[in-house]
Amino acid sequence: MDGGKAFIELRDRLLRDGITPEEAERAFQWPHPGHFNWARDYFDRIAAGNEKSALRLVDDAGLDETLTFSALARRSDQVANWLEDQGILPGDRLLLMLGNVAALWETMLAAIKLGAVIIPTTTLLQRADLEDRLTRGRVRAVLADHARAAEFEGLQGAPLRVAVGGEFRGWRRFSESHEADPLPRIRAPTPADAPDPLRLSVPKAFVVPAPGVLADADTARSILDYVRDRVSPFKRIRRIEFCDLPKTISGKIRRVDLRLAERDREPDCARRRHEFWEEDLGGRTP
Repeated sequence: MDGGKAFIELRDRLLRDGITPEEAERAFQWPHPGHFNWARDYFDRIAAGNEKSALRLVDDAGLDETLTFSALARRSDQVANWLEDQGILPGDRLLLMLGNVAALWETMLAAIKLGAVIIPTTTLLQRADLEDRLTRGRVRAVLADHARAAEFEGLQGAPLRVAVGGEFRGWRRFSESHEADPLPRIRAPTPADAPDPLRLSVPKAFVVPAPGVLADADTARSILDYVRDRVSPFKRIRRIEFCDLPKTISGKIRRVDLRLAERDREPDCARRRHEFWEEDLGGRTP
């Protein structure tokens, strides 16, 4: 199956004139192509020869910049080639700490084309938070505004560091990417059901069973099968844990406790008593 074609056909079917929301819901099924890369198979396809505006950037300083679809496709190919020449490979992690500038969008598209993992990072992070992301994310490269580069001084990790919008000692300049080959390179197809650990996150649901419902493998399998038919493969849950949810005095779920418990687990840890992973259940394949 052509992943890009299937994606476009699904989009067009949902946008067809005269179709009601109810009809769209009944007819909707996520396509399951063997390979799909959103940037290469979809964006590049709609961008070919397309001189319509894809991105407009405006700020209080008077910036008013517009990039067309075709220009973004070309620049993202160029940035992808440049990053690859610097040693970035599929699965490498890129930490992006940029404001709303063209380089942000060019690099995101480039990373998707390469199969690199994007770690978006707000410019408001403090030094301790940056250190945590560099370490836990096993970051291979940092792209940051040159004015924020000093915040990474002395932090371990990210052997490739790229300054955007200016220079910083010891860092490569993002402007160097303009000298790279602008032609798209042939790269291996991207498996549509990409391994979740590559994205540093495996979607998991914490479930409180209703009275009379068993917290067992059959219940977990039925939930996973139900979600599989209704949620995009890259977002659907792959793990379930039946448990009592930690709550505050006011009754709100303490999500931070759940996140910390998951963060502190060993990568290849044993399953908890009422935890079920999709790959263990022998259900339908993605």
